[in-house]
Amino acid sequence: MLTRCHTPGPTRALPSRDDPERASREAAEQEARRLAQQQKDYALRLWEESGVPSRHANKKRMDLLCHERFAREFNVACRVLDAGGIIVFLGDRGNGKTQCGVELIRLSCGLLQSALYLRSREIGMRLREAYDDGAQLTEREAIDQLVRPHLLVVDECQERPDRDWEIRSFNLIIDKRYGEGRPTVLIANTTEPQFRVLMGGAILDRIKEDGGGARVFSWPSFRGQAQKETDDGSN
Repeated sequence: MLTRCHTPGPTRALPSRDDPERASREAAEQEARRLAQQQKDYALRLWEESGVPSRHANKKRMDLLCHERFAREFNVACRVLDAGGIIVFLGDRGNGKTQCGVELIRLSCGLLQSALYLRSREIGMRLREAYDDGAQLTEREAIDQLVRPHLLVVDECQERPDRDWEIRSFNLIIDKRYGEGRPTVLIANTTEPQFRVLMGGAILDRIKEDGGGARVFSWPSFRGQAQKETDDGSN
């Protein structure tokens, strides 16, 4: 009776205990992969904890960065934030101000730096909660929570807090962040003169430094363009 011979296939070389250089190289590569995955997981956690609205979080970055004027404002903002300064985005609704702030948060998280997105009214709510019965935080601790993130993006700044003490606390947050070199983005659906009245002189003086200032998004709304493209495509 004939028996079929078994032909061994290619074998995978195992690390040799007698080759310490190779073993050391493989150990270093394994550690590098572990650290890379650890950093990726940490960046994802920072992004998930940043509070970015889902509508903006799910937009593709390149959709707006291919817009020349938007990309220019984004690059200016990056330089200001690298310097730990304050920058303001002004203009009508729908022209990408909030998305620009979101992309700066995405960049910050990718660099393993914490970031937080809040609307102006939400800051007031956090401060008022410190005075509720059974509050878990004092006002000082609530303020410190808003000073702590590397990047803070405050949207809808045209809706200023109603109470004088809330306005003073808001100014204190911005001032403390500036003093610690933590970048801040303020976004408002308003004109530059109106913004000056809303914010007052103290914050405006800070904004002028580090190449920041008010950046006016003066192009037409992207929302109208998106609807037009949809209509054109359906014809």
